[in-house]
Amino acid sequence: MSTFQSTLSVLGLLERRARNHEIQCIAGIAEGPLFSVIPRTGGRFSSWEQRPLRREIVRGVALIDDGFCNRFGDVYDQQGCRLNNVSHKLRDRRRHGWLKSALKAQRNPIVRLNKVDVPILNLAASTSHMYFHWLLDVLPRIYVAREAGIECGRWLYVSKAAPFQKESLEALGVLERTIDCDEKVIIHANDIATPVHQIAVGHLPPAWAVRYLRTELLGKLGAARPCFGKRLYVSRNDAGRRNIIGEEDLIDALSVIGFEKIVPGELSVRDQAAAFANAEVIVGAHGSSFANLVFCQPRTKVLELFPHNYFDEGPYRLAQAVDLDYFYARARKVYRKGLPIETDYGVSTDDVFDTLRLAGVKT
Repeated sequence: MSTFQSTLSVLGLLERRARNHEIQCIAGIAEGPLFSVIPRTGGRFSSWEQRPLRREIVRGVALIDDGFCNRFGDVYDQQGCRLNNVSHKLRDRRRHGWLKSALKAQRNPIVRLNKVDVPILNLAASTSHMYFHWLLDVLPRIYVAREAGIECGRWLYVSKAAPFQKESLEALGVLERTIDCDEKVIIHANDIATPVHQIAVGHLPPAWAVRYLRTELLGKLGAARPCFGKRLYVSRNDAGRRNIIGEEDLIDALSVIGFEKIVPGELSVRDQAAAFANAEVIVGAHGSSFANLVFCQPRTKVLELFPHNYFDEGPYRLAQAVDLDYFYARARKVYRKGLPIETDYGVSTDDVFDTLRLAGVKT
């Protein structure tokens, strides 16, 4: 296939069927132990919909001598075939082009193909703008590359638009050799290395990824003086979705027993890590900020709040990996049908306090 045809294929204008690519597995990088403990709640609505863990998750590195990659995490070979098992988010084999992804994501379909002449470490991911996935999915891929002996001398193709992205990349000492995938939306390079590591719903964060964040990232961020107390209420005031209806009433009730409100999205990564590391009890609505559980001390008590009709086990699995005491409470009713991940919801104050007492927290 000609270069012109390959480019058309990558852009989605000339479709070719996707295929898999060889992944070099790395000794010592394996899944952590699996847990089957069901978390507890004192709430009236106590159903917990646990999904089975995937026991076989490939982690390693894929090397492409001549290929393409884009900001969504899609990787293509020289012929324009999408590499399914290398691209971010393992998806079924299917016809796939960048233009389709762009239109689906409501991005500008007018794209410039950027040729780069340096070896690339591809860290682009479709979820890199989410703090939880950034910490537990994107950054650990730097460790995967290091263990494979391919990190040195490569330029990182990665998103760095958000302050938390820049801060963590700077702390790890790699910010100066990055190519912003939000600016160069699709690149063509002669040497692309893609670490394969993905945290998805139902996956238990492996011990090596947790250790990497707790030691290397936290150590390089530097110690911060905690600005909050031992009991935290984690708010999503800065988010446009999945907020707690009547949150101020809940905060007022919790403040009586020593809780302080914190909006992690308004803080630096360093201050978020310090706040969670200092906390003894954490209550809050499900969201990316619960990635900071990775910085908590073992046996910290965590109460996560959910809508009536939506679950995401990511923070629960992380809490297990860090050895935290995890509890949950759900809304008693559906407040708005449709997309449950988007909807605001109300949580009973009684359910919150009953669950805190179940956790052994003095109220």
